Amino acid sequence: MKQMLRAVTLLSVLMLAASAVFAQTERKSIVNIPFAFHVGEKTLPAGEYRITPYRRETDRVWLIQSQDHHAGTFVMTTPVRASAVRADGQLIFHRYGDQYFLAKVWTPGTNTGFELPLSRQERAVEVASNTEPQTYVLTAHRD
Repeated sequence: MKQMLRAVTLLSVLMLAASAVFAQTERKSIVNIPFAFHVGEKTLPAGEYRITPYRRETDRVWLIQSQDHHAGTFVMTTPVRASAVRADGQLIFHRYGDQYFLAKVWTPGTNTGFELPLSRQERAVEVASNTEPQTYVLTAHRD
């Protein structure tokens, strides 16, 4: 009986660990961004980026890192939900002229997204331009 209980407990732990790893893998996205863009107070160059949660147990902090590891930043986010599941992920940018600010990340295969707070720099550009931002959308694919 003890061996059976140990086996069931071990199997449960292994299944839980496997599902956590699977969930972590599913939330990684890769996207080619053809322009320089702002994330928080940092400006990142055009290139291919991987977007992933920083830690498994939370999805409030995300890492945005170039595939060559030369550029990247961490960003705090607020979770948001959509009514429909998205097959591919999306990155939503606010555009003012030729300046792009990352605003939201929608993860592939879910209805979950993550909204970035407006940075001081974006607020200043918005006030200076005296216009609403245009929305620019890029498709992100699972890693």
